Amino acid sequence: MTLSRRSTLLAAPALLAPLAARAQGPYPDRPIRFIIPFAAGGGTSVIARIVTEPMAADLGKSFVIDNRPGAGGNVAAEVVAKSPPDGYTLFYGSLGILAINPSLYRSVPFDPIRDFTPISRMTTAPNVLVVHPDVPATNLQEFLALARARPGGINYGSGGSGTTTHLSGEMLKAMTGVEITHVPYRGDGPAVVDLLANRVQCMFGNLNGMAALIRQNQVRPIAITSLGRWPAAPDIPTFDEQGVKGYEISGWSGIVAPAGTPPAIIARLRDSMVAALKVPATRARLEELGLEPIGDTPEEFAAVLRQDLAKWREVVRASGATAD
Repeated sequence: MTLSRRSTLLAAPALLAPLAARAQGPYPDRPIRFIIPFAAGGGTSVIARIVTEPMAADLGKSFVIDNRPGAGGNVAAEVVAKSPPDGYTLFYGSLGILAINPSLYRSVPFDPIRDFTPISRMTTAPNVLVVHPDVPATNLQEFLALARARPGGINYGSGGSGTTTHLSGEMLKAMTGVEITHVPYRGDGPAVVDLLANRVQCMFGNLNGMAALIRQNQVRPIAITSLGRWPAAPDIPTFDEQGVKGYEISGWSGIVAPAGTPPAIIARLRDSMVAALKVPATRARLEELGLEPIGDTPEEFAAVLRQDLAKWREVVRASGATAD
């Protein structure tokens, strides 16, 4: 080998290194895919766009909303779990998918702890127990007395077996001993239709979905599932303050990345989300939907996830609920 050829080969790595660095570039250097586990046009897509618009402005790259409905969110979760951990595929995780589905389904194609790295929770919101106006109860104790007087005679609708609108009722049954009958529907919409027609007498609905009906006096609020009164609905008393101590259900949404995503990328995304949630217009839009912005740390998010996995495992077991 000639000296000149040997020198060229030795120099090649040094010449290529700056090119590789420039090719990778600072994060992000291309659009970020945000996988939503439900159909386009729903509430999750709205929330995703509200939060990612200011994040895109901060990061200098757009978010591409990719709706992947199916199997209660498991389809989308599997896609993300198997994606490269490079910060360019993120997941709209929720209480139902990450903390309840692993107990609700005989098997799920992901492990909520092993396969994902939490970034931050976006929002939280409670459910609210509402009744048809013809139901003779104006507070929780009156509702429980009515349920005890009519065992199994009060029907509650839900968006489907294993949803928080179902398990809210199962938790109430377990904590109070009352017997109310679950009537599952294919989504909250059909359940609300039958509630308004008094074919089911009550429902544990999402607050943001029930707010307009409450304002129009089409349903009567009985209790809210947050532990303290909710800022968007301060006139609705909690279960806890009405005698069912410790009753609390707060649904949450958050952004997670595939496991193994570099800590620097996780930190950059978390900082961007926290900044987005502090934008007054962003907060106002979320609060109008009955949501409370969060913006916690990856460690706090992970702790909540572990706690909710254990909590809902027991609720699902006690209720016998299954999605299979």
